[in-house]
Amino acid sequence: MDHWIASGIEEDVHLGVEKRQTSNNKRNDRRKQASYMSMGDCMNLSTYCNCLDGIFHEVCDNESTVSNSCTSQHVQKALPTSLNYTQLNYEQSDDESDDELYMLDAFDPFVIYNSSEDDEDDEDDEAEVLNTQQQVAWNSERLHFYTNIRLSDACNKLMNLFRDSQVSKFQAGRFLEFFQSVLPTPNSLPRSIDEMTSVLDISNYSNKRIICSLCGSTLDLKIRKCLSCPDSDHRSLILIYDTHFSDILQSILGRLKTDIKQYKDKIINENNDGDYDIPFASTYRDLLKKNSHKNFISLIFHLDGINLCKSTKLKMWLFSTSIIELPPTLRYRRSNMPLISMWIACKEPDIKLWLNESVEMLKLLKNTGILVDGFSAKMDIFYYGVIADCPALKLILNFIGHGGYFCCWFCFVEGYHNSVCKKRQYLFTKSLTMRSTKSFYVQSLEAEQTGTNVYGHLGRCILDSILDISLPVSIICDYVHVTLLRHFKDVVKVISRGLFPSQRKNIDSKLERQSFPHYFRRKMRGIKDFSYIKASELKNLLLYGFLPVFYNVLSSNILGHIALFICAVRLLHKSKKTFGESTGDIADEFFKLYHEHHNFYYSYLENFVLHLHSHYSTSYKLHGSLSYVNTFAQEDLMGSIASNRNGTRYLGDLIMFYYSVDVYLSNFKSSSFSLKDGPFDVMSEDQQFTNNKEILEQHKQYCVSLSHESCIKYYRRCLIDGHVYHSLFYRRRGLSNSYTVEYVNESLNNQICFGEVIIFFKDNYNCYALIKQYKIKQPFSDFFKNSSYYNTLRPTLDSFYFVVSPTEFYSCVNVQHIRNHCVLFHDKEYPYFIVTPISSYEEHD
Repeated sequence: MDHWIASGIEEDVHLGVEKRQTSNNKRNDRRKQASYMSMGDCMNLSTYCNCLDGIFHEVCDNESTVSNSCTSQHVQKALPTSLNYTQLNYEQSDDESDDELYMLDAFDPFVIYNSSEDDEDDEDDEAEVLNTQQQVAWNSERLHFYTNIRLSDACNKLMNLFRDSQVSKFQAGRFLEFFQSVLPTPNSLPRSIDEMTSVLDISNYSNKRIICSLCGSTLDLKIRKCLSCPDSDHRSLILIYDTHFSDILQSILGRLKTDIKQYKDKIINENNDGDYDIPFASTYRDLLKKNSHKNFISLIFHLDGINLCKSTKLKMWLFSTSIIELPPTLRYRRSNMPLISMWIACKEPDIKLWLNESVEMLKLLKNTGILVDGFSAKMDIFYYGVIADCPALKLILNFIGHGGYFCCWFCFVEGYHNSVCKKRQYLFTKSLTMRSTKSFYVQSLEAEQTGTNVYGHLGRCILDSILDISLPVSIICDYVHVTLLRHFKDVVKVISRGLFPSQRKNIDSKLERQSFPHYFRRKMRGIKDFSYIKASELKNLLLYGFLPVFYNVLSSNILGHIALFICAVRLLHKSKKTFGESTGDIADEFFKLYHEHHNFYYSYLENFVLHLHSHYSTSYKLHGSLSYVNTFAQEDLMGSIASNRNGTRYLGDLIMFYYSVDVYLSNFKSSSFSLKDGPFDVMSEDQQFTNNKEILEQHKQYCVSLSHESCIKYYRRCLIDGHVYHSLFYRRRGLSNSYTVEYVNESLNNQICFGEVIIFFKDNYNCYALIKQYKIKQPFSDFFKNSSYYNTLRPTLDSFYFVVSPTEFYSCVNVQHIRNHCVLFHDKEYPYFIVTPISSYEEHD
C-alpha cells in the first residue's frame, strides 16, 4: 500500500515537473528573445539586473495574466541595447536557479491543490499563441528587432542592386543566405530570390506556350516533347511568351500620366519648339483631326530578332511597342517600351502561329480602351504603324524578301538580277509608280486567297485588321539598318580600299582621337575596325566626322558625290529650322542625284537599301525626322532583354522572370531627372576674373550693384535648355568637349557665331558665359569648288560645317543665346578648325 502510494506520488510529481518545466521553458524563451530587443533605457549592468528581476517576479506572481505587452512593450522599455559577457553569465546563472525553483513548484498540487491551475495554463498557451502571431506580423513589417527598416523596403533595394549588377538567381540566393547569417536573429530576410519576389508581390507578366514546329500542336508545359512526332527534339520546340500587355501598359501610363498630359498639350497647340517629332508630322495631324473629341494614345509596333546561342542557333524575336504621346526622351527608354510577345526557337518565326493570340488581344484592347488613374475617362488605343529592319518587315507584312522582284513596300519597282555580282540591282528611275492604300489591300487579299505572289505580296499582313493608319502609309523605314549599317558602311569600305596604307593609318588616328560632347556614349571607330563597328559610331561618322576628316584625301567629285548623301541624311535628321518646308524636297533632290550618278563611282552597290532612300523624303513628311523614327531604342531593348539570362538552360523563363522584375521596379522610378536651367558647380577661387575687362564692362552696363566682387559669382558648368555645358575651368571633363558652342551674337544682328566657354558667371539678374570667339575664316564649300556638285551643295554644306580660326577676342554672352554644342575638328597641319553643330539631342544614343 505504501509502495503504491509512493509510486503514484512520484509519477504525479514527475508529470507535474515536466508540465511546469515545459511552461516555464516557453516563458524563458520569450523572455530571452525579448532581452535581445533594441531598447536604450538601461545602459549598465545593475540597472539591467534590477529590471530583469522585476520582470521575473512579475511574471511569476501574475502567471495567469501574462500578455503580449509584457514582452513587446514593457521589456522593450527596460532592456539594454546590447549584452556584455557579465550579463550573459548572469543570465545563465539566473536560469539555473530558476530551474531549481521550478522543481519545487512542481509539488504545489500536492500541498495546496487549486482547480484553476489548468485554466491558468490554458491562458498561458493562448497568450503564447497570440504573442507568436503578433511577433510574426511584427517581423513581416520590420527586417529585424534592431531596425525600423521595413522588410519590403529592404527587399526592394536588394532587388534593384541584384538587377543593376546582373547577378544570377543562384548567386543572389547565396548573397541572401550570407546577409541573413550576419543579421540579428530572428530576422525576416528571404532566403532566395523567389521568396523575395513573393515578399514584393511581383506578378508574372507572361503566359507561356510550347509549340511543336513540326506539326504546329500546342504541348503540355510539363512534358516539353511532342508525342505525335517521332523526330521531335529540343530544337523543334517553339517557346512563346505572351505578356499581360494591358497591365504593363496601364502601369506605364499611370506612372507617366503627368508627362503625357504635358506633351499632349504641346501636340494640340503645335508647340514643337522647332522639333519635327512624329506628332507634328502630317500623318499624326490627320489622325488627331479625325479624333479630336477623343482622349487617346497611339502606339508604334516594333519587331526584331537576335541570336541567343551560336552553337544551337537559338534566336529570340520581340514584338513590342512605343507610346507616341510620350516626349522623345521618355518614349525610347527601356522601361517605357512595353513588350507584347516573345518568340524563342531555332527557326524564324511563323508570324500567324506566333502573333495570332496577341493580335486578338490588341483588338480587344482597342475595342474596350484602358482606364488609367489620373484621367477622367477611359483612353482609346490607336495603332499608328510598324517599324523594323527589312527582314523583319518582310515577315510582319507577309511580303517577298529583298532578293525578289517587286520587294519594295512603297512602289512597284521591279529591279533586275545582275549575273556578275549575283545580286538584285535597282537602277535609278526618275518617276516611280507608288503603291496606294487600295492597291496594297486588294493585292494582299488576292495573294491570301490564291496563295501566290502578287506584286510582292504573299498574303495579308496580320496587323492590317487593327492598324488605324492604312498600309503602306503606316510602314516606317528604319534608317539605322538601311542607311548606317548597310549602304553607308559599304560605301566607306569601298572608299577606304582606294587609299594608301599611310592615309588609312592617319585617318584611323584622327577618327579614334576625335572628341565629342560628354553625353556621347560612343565616339568613332577607325576604318580597320569596321567589322566591329556599331550603328551609333557610324551615325557619328556620317553626320559629323566623314567630311571634315576625308575632305583632303579624296578627289573632288568623289567627295562631292558622298557629300550629297551626307547632306541629304542630315537634312532629314534634324528639324525644319534652317530650310523650312522645303527641307524634304531639297533632300529628295540630293538623293536622286546621288543615285543617278552612283554607278560612276561604285560597282554593284545599287541594291535595295539604296533604292529605299528615294522614299525618305516622303517618310519625313509623313512621320517626322529620322532622329525620332528609328530602331536605336529597339536594339537597346533587345540587347537588354537578351542579356537577362545566366547559364544555358531555361533561357526563356529566365528572361521573362527578369522582365517581370524590371516592370515592377520601374514603377518606383521617377519619370525624369530634371534640374532648373542655370549655372552650378560654383568656383571658390575667382581672383583671376575680378579684373577681367569684359566681365567688368558687362556688370557696369547691366547691373545696378556698385560692387561687382559681392555681386558676381563664377561657375564651371551651366544647364541651358535641359543640356549641360562645360567651361574650360571644369577640370573633370576628361577627353570630352562640351565647351565649344554655337551662339547668337546680338551685337552682330543675331549672327551665328562660335567659340569656347571660358567660365560662366552670374550677377543679380542674369547668367552669362565668357566666350573666347572663333572667327569664320571661309565657307566650308570652298573645299568643293572643283567638284561638279559645288553649286548644288554650297548652301547646305555651309549651313552644317564652318571653317573657323581662334582669336584673342572675348565676349560676354547671355546663356539664353547659346544654341548648341559643337564638334570641333582640329588638324595640326592646318591653322584652322572645322566646326559642326550637333544635329539632334533627342535621338537615343
